[in-house]
Amino acid sequence: MSNNIWRREMGAYGYVRISRDEDGSNESISNQKDTIKDFANDQGIELIDIIEDNDISGYSYNRPGIINIIELVDRGELDVLVVKDLSRIGRHNAKTLLFMEDIEDKGVKIHLSSGNMDENFRGLQTWFNELYVKDISKKTKAALRTKQKNGRVNVAHFGYMKDPADKTKCIIDEEAAETVRLLFRLYAEGNGLNKIAKYMNE
Repeated sequence: MSNNIWRREMGAYGYVRISRDEDGSNESISNQKDTIKDFANDQGIELIDIIEDNDISGYSYNRPGIINIIELVDRGELDVLVVKDLSRIGRHNAKTLLFMEDIEDKGVKIHLSSGNMDENFRGLQTWFNELYVKDISKKTKAALRTKQKNGRVNVAHFGYMKDPADKTKCIIDEEAAETVRLLFRLYAEGNGLNKIAKYMNE
């Protein structure tokens, strides 16, 4: 039996999600579906369907699509799940890791079309995904849109700084980028999240 035939017999599904804060073309539902389909074709995976959560925050796990996935897994009808990246599964650090661990323990293989990540780095990536939804989505985007509409920005949130040429605008803070690179380096060296947090607070 060929590898491709074996894959076609498996219960392979795709999953896509977008929230109101993620309106860029790179995260659009259609873009995610195209990316997943291309990946599946390259890998010889024949998708039964692509499950969709549209306009729903990744911070909540009470999503119709996620509930559908859990039900399919429990019925033994899904054992391959293809998503674009970890942020599509969710942006709640602990819940995302628990969800993945739960379905993997039940025999599900998770594929990321953006490239499968080493399990040692999952926690760090899901942590950053949660920081995004808490800091960027909740504070930065909403605050900047409101204040820029009024023609001013009073506070530059983490990751941004006031533009010296125009104090009503914010630009990327390169020092924050250095901090992110440091966090990845510390994690790659084998430091746990608690140790990294302690190091950063010293």
